[in-house]
Amino acid sequence: MVQSVKLFRSKTLLLSALLLLTAAAPPQPEMVFKSRDHQKLGKLIGDYYEAKSEQSGINDARAKLEKAIAKLMKKKDVPFLSMVEDLEEALYFSREYKGSVPKGRVTDESLENVFDMPEVEYAVHAPKNYKASNGPFPLLLCFTDAGESPADHIKKKWLEGDLLGGVILAACKLPDDKSVWGAIQGGLGNAMQVLSSMKRQYAIDGDQVFVVGNGASVPTAVKLAATFPDLFSGVVGRAGDMDEIAPTNFRNVSTFFAGGGANCTAFEKAAKEAEIANCTIKADATEADIWEWIQATRRNPHPLDVTLAPIDDVGRGAYWVTIDRFDPAEEPTIRATIDRETNTITLVGSGIGGVNLYFNDTLINLDEKIVVIANGVRHELVMTRRLDFALDWCYEIGDRTRAYVNSYSFDLPEVTSEEG
Repeated sequence: MVQSVKLFRSKTLLLSALLLLTAAAPPQPEMVFKSRDHQKLGKLIGDYYEAKSEQSGINDARAKLEKAIAKLMKKKDVPFLSMVEDLEEALYFSREYKGSVPKGRVTDESLENVFDMPEVEYAVHAPKNYKASNGPFPLLLCFTDAGESPADHIKKKWLEGDLLGGVILAACKLPDDKSVWGAIQGGLGNAMQVLSSMKRQYAIDGDQVFVVGNGASVPTAVKLAATFPDLFSGVVGRAGDMDEIAPTNFRNVSTFFAGGGANCTAFEKAAKEAEIANCTIKADATEADIWEWIQATRRNPHPLDVTLAPIDDVGRGAYWVTIDRFDPAEEPTIRATIDRETNTITLVGSGIGGVNLYFNDTLINLDEKIVVIANGVRHELVMTRRLDFALDWCYEIGDRTRAYVNSYSFDLPEVTSEEG
């Protein structure tokens, strides 16, 4: 069932090592401070975010936070911002879930569509014992099948008692026009709006967010994860085949196909050839099998090996790498790896004009010189840790489960045939 925050965090490294075999995992140090310290800092971070949203009292809120950090670090000989696990835990507690939410039953919900399209319809089921203080909880973001209502989807497709007692379900209705299911101004946009709403209302474990496709919506689920790979722990396809898609963006996103078809089989083969060993196909998989897989699957939020091949203009980033100045039609691609022993980042890519890298001490040692080799061109950096950067990045992106403390941009020169 649902475990405490502390227990969830303590198992991250073990599960990542077992399940994300091809995703190089950086060291995950133990948190230094106690939960009450994280909660106090989280409250002050939340006050800072509230001040930013209201554009009032920002400096005062920031000063109170800095004072609390200084007091907490009085007897520590390392910078607070180097303690990534503690920083991320404080960010998690920066959200308060004050209002009561329905639990133990399916409720219909809707959102005004930011794309000036019909409202987004979805349904939610939270465990009977749901309390924010019992979290964080895994989230299954499900796409309905064609002609299926969100509420009926949850009631008829999710019956496993242990699963219903351990996760939060959000079933998102896809547009009537099937041609826009895989578009941002369509099915993908609907899902992202539901995901954002769920994170505001419920205590969601950012390292256990799964997107689930059912029947005709399996390709949409796969495309959502391919577009925003760093947001999801895994993809589940139930009783349907995926479209043809390369496994490039799934190096750190596990996939489980309960059923599938020729394209799922081809995807699994291509993934293995690319040394991506996190695809599972089980033709006779039951709901209990899916629940077992979900329990054992977690996102590695800071992988040391990232591959990205954007499939449209929207999918510009993955984890600590974002790209710009590219044409999706030209099949741009990049692989970014970190060698912590030498403090070196290597970028190999094509069809991309620029790269922006984000840093924290889980990924790289910020007390030492950083070497970046971008398509053979060497850069040497000395990076500072910035509290304002860490806070504002999380505020603007809306992801309070990962923290970066600075960034740097590079041009990515094309590799000529003479250079190999």
